[in-house]
Amino acid sequence: MLKNVISYGISVEEYKPYTTKNGRLRHYINFENPKNQELINLEVYRKYEVGEIFEKEMKYGYWGILYSTE
Repeated sequence: MLKNVISYGISVEEYKPYTTKNGRLRHYINFENPKNQELINLEVYRKYEVGEIFEKEMKYGYWGILYSTE
């Protein structure tokens, strides 16, 4: 049960590339949730620069987990 559609247009605070033991590159970004000022760590599909705007429409699930609407 998804609720609270959120449209994020937030500045990326931190970008962390990570290579798995199998050699796959993963991209992680950190940004502040404007609703409650908590830091969100999110896996994304491309490289972001610090200060770049992350735009995505997402929903909060029942347990407070973010889900992509795309």
